[in-house]
Amino acid sequence: YYKMQKLIGDAYAEDLENLFTPIYEEKKPRVVSHILVKISDFDNITEEEQAKLDAVDKALADGEDFAEVAKEYSDDGSASDGGNLGYMDADTNFVSEFKEAALAAEKGVVTDWIRTEYGYHKILVTETDKEALMNDESIRDDIYAAIESANPDLNAQIIWEAGQKLGVEFANENVENAIKSYLGIEDEE
Repeated sequence: YYKMQKLIGDAYAEDLENLFTPIYEEKKPRVVSHILVKISDFDNITEEEQAKLDAVDKALADGEDFAEVAKEYSDDGSASDGGNLGYMDADTNFVSEFKEAALAAEKGVVTDWIRTEYGYHKILVTETDKEALMNDESIRDDIYAAIESANPDLNAQIIWEAGQKLGVEFANENVENAIKSYLGIEDEE
């Protein structure tokens, strides 16, 4: 398994520009952070909840670092990491209001409060540059997952081609056909 993952990872790394470009152009990948203030009842925001919303607004207006404000005020588990949610794109499984706002946000600009079922969010897009995304080791696995999702037959093709380069031979045609079937490899006419 680990050898297979290394083989696939090496193939992705070797052709990263070609594999990631269509995703970059179609799915608007980016790195995002957020601050969440949980709201128990949107029709009756408590004084404590309003005070936290106001404190976040004031801290950000005063120029405090977004990550530090997230650490101090966010009600999300990502608070300890400065609100960093990492890589996301149009296929990421976030609630629709959050995802739409994050995809529409400009790099470096904190959004207004975005209401979701969880509460109110401030969102900061920290990276959108293709080269920077491709070179960010902390999101490499997410980029590879996006590539795999966009190209569901690619991993099988990589494995088959590696076997061909190694000169793998099969005991009989039935075994070869069974492996091709498992990998979804079609015979080339």
